Amino acid sequence: MIIASGLAVAMKPTQKLADHKAKFGLETLIPKQFGVWRIDGTLVPVIADPKVSVHPPGSVGVSPAEMAAKMAALPRKSGGE
Repeated sequence: MIIASGLAVAMKPTQKLADHKAKFGLETLIPKQFGVWRIDGTLVPVIADPKVSVHPPGSVGVSPAEMAAKMAALPRKSGGE
């Protein structure tokens, strides 16, 4: 174990490979299309609001059975939606 710890210190990288290689962009590495699939340029990226919770109020720390009971008690929309 002493040898392994000594080798870990001795073989620790001191220079970053990225500092010596040319810079690249993901746009150049990822093709604009694969066969019939292509990037849809009309879509706008959405930035998530950190203030919005993904959990409904009162759902954190609730068992799946309790959550199912709460969901079943919610009013349903009519009209087939």
